[in-house]
Amino acid sequence: ARSARIWAKDGNRDTGLKAKEAIEEAMEDITTVDTLTVPVPAHLVNQVINDSALRQLQDQTGLTANVSKTDEGTGIRLTGLAGAIEEAKELIERRNVGEGAGFLPLMPGMFTRMPPAKWREFQQDLGFLMQKTGAQVGVTQGSNKAEIKGGPEEVSVAK
Repeated sequence: ARSARIWAKDGNRDTGLKAKEAIEEAMEDITTVDTLTVPVPAHLVNQVINDSALRQLQDQTGLTANVSKTDEGTGIRLTGLAGAIEEAKELIERRNVGEGAGFLPLMPGMFTRMPPAKWREFQQDLGFLMQKTGAQVGVTQGSNKAEIKGGPEEVSVAK
C-alpha cells in the first residue's frame, strides 16, 4: 500500500498528519534504490567480489555488486536499497584491511519469543564459540542475522 490512515491517540489531526509524514519519510529512505562505489585495491578485487558474505547479501536483498574501473582506481559498484548498500560497504571495507566479516541469516522473529533463561544460555553458547574461534559473533534478540567479525579464518570457522 502506498498510503495509510493514521489516527492520533489524542484525537489531534495534526499529530496524526505529522506521524504519517514521518513514516512516509522513513519508508522513502529504506525503499529508495541507490548506487555507491567502494574503492578496492586492484589485487583484492577478486577476493572481495567473490566473498561469500557479499554473495549472500546479494541473494537476500537483490543488491548488485560489479567491478568498476575508473581514472580514480578500482572499486566495487553497489546498487540496491540503502541498508543493503551500507552493509555491503562495511563488508568490503573490512576485507580491504584484511579482516573477515560475515553474517548468517536467521529466521525472522527466531529469538523474540525465547524465554530469558534460554536467551542467557544461547549467549553463553555464543561466548564459547567466540572463545574457540577467535571471532566476534553478535546476535541481538530482534535481529534476523548473526554478525561475525574477525580475521578471514576466524570468520570462516565461526560460520
